[in-house]
Amino acid sequence: MTTLARQPDSESLEQREERRPSVGYWIVGALWLASVAPSIAHTLTVDRYSYSEGTSAGMTPLVSFAYQASEILLLGGTTIVILYFFLRKGLSAGALLLILAPTIWIAFNQFAQAKPIFGQIVIVALVGMALWAARVDFRHLVVLAYLAIIVATVSLAAAVVAPKYVYMSAGLAQAEKSISGAPLLAGIFSHSNLLGMYLAISLPLLLLVRSRLLRWGGYTVIAIALVMTSSRTALLAAGIVAVGIVATRLPYRRFWRFITAVVGIVLVVFVVALPLVETDP
Repeated sequence: MTTLARQPDSESLEQREERRPSVGYWIVGALWLASVAPSIAHTLTVDRYSYSEGTSAGMTPLVSFAYQASEILLLGGTTIVILYFFLRKGLSAGALLLILAPTIWIAFNQFAQAKPIFGQIVIVALVGMALWAARVDFRHLVVLAYLAIIVATVSLAAAVVAPKYVYMSAGLAQAEKSISGAPLLAGIFSHSNLLGMYLAISLPLLLLVRSRLLRWGGYTVIAIALVMTSSRTALLAAGIVAVGIVATRLPYRRFWRFITAVVGIVLVVFVVALPLVETDP
């Protein structure tokens, strides 16, 4: 009887982790759900036709509970993720400082203006650390692209079948701002500007969607929803994103890489300088 020797396992740990379902997709999805839970609760319980931003009418018991649960999940969940990966793989002090740099800068600005350092600043820092500790990369962000398509699609569908939940008040001020002539589309958020900025930020992530049909379908529904928000800031941002995407498809790539580098430097300087001139972080 011949005994076959066990072949050495030449597959590296990185290759094994690559074959397994990545935890990064689940982390990104969980963080998204915890972040938008208060907005979803607001949508389901507040009549937008009679709601004005900043009023107490928008803080129903369900919305209040969702806010508290969201903060607990974000604070607790990110802390658990950071500790788990710290104990398992260890974390680089240099990379950690780089991740925390934006939060440290905002906190310094708050301190310089004698203003409190509120909890949202801490949550942003923890989320950044958790994403980095779990080795979340660009491929995992495709989850956010799918979710943006779903949010835009559901918002447009609800505008037809349940408009009071996704449209803002059709008062004079809102009507004057409207581009489409319809009330402002807020979707799952408390304000149309928030939906607009959310969709604009999500646009570049659609490049990660492999299916061409789904990708262009996503561009279509997001573009329609963006117009219906009438958020000029979001439309400007979407225009910049569109120019950037088109630029990457043009010839003379070295030229466009140079332009991209210059624009990138300008944006970095702007982001660093912004807290020094802005009074509301």
